[in-house]
Amino acid sequence: MVSNHIVDSLAVGNKVDAQAPVGQFNNVDCVPKQKVLMLSAGCGVTPIMSMVDQWLVQDANIDIEFFHLAKSKQDAIYFDRLVELNRSVDHFNLNMLLEDNAGTTFPQGMISLDWINKLVADFRDRTVYLCGPTGFMEAVKSALEEAQFDMSQFHQESFTPTRVNTDVGEGVVKVAVQILEWNWKRMKEAC
Repeated sequence: MVSNHIVDSLAVGNKVDAQAPVGQFNNVDCVPKQKVLMLSAGCGVTPIMSMVDQWLVQDANIDIEFFHLAKSKQDAIYFDRLVELNRSVDHFNLNMLLEDNAGTTFPQGMISLDWINKLVADFRDRTVYLCGPTGFMEAVKSALEEAQFDMSQFHQESFTPTRVNTDVGEGVVKVAVQILEWNWKRMKEAC
């Protein structure tokens, strides 16, 4: 909703109050093993994709299992990009569960330990990064604990901060909205 509002409603010169960045949900503070499981639902895919992009640009030797849940193909943020990464990157494997899987070959279902075991059988050998709606994250964390996953290898992001930083001061930030066809090879060459 916020992204749509920014694109649809803001004009040059508008002011927006924003909270300073908080948290350590990244692949620098949360160092991964050589194998990772990226779990996301809804817009939780955004910070997860940021980490994946960084690994791909750096040509990191990380085996990535990407597990995303969405209502439908149309509701899956980055759907085309994820499918392209799955097709073109040998160390990237996409798993997706959709509530309505019409027009795809992805299975229909909701998150559970059974689905995690079925789609990513070696999840216990991976570092897990999780982001999504609260209920989804609680279900995943509970499933991992039930499976006796090493929770020292579990990292999650919540869009609801646990503390608010009120000492942010004032500043000017430029925001540019641009529609691009994403090509990770071009992105890597540019860096």
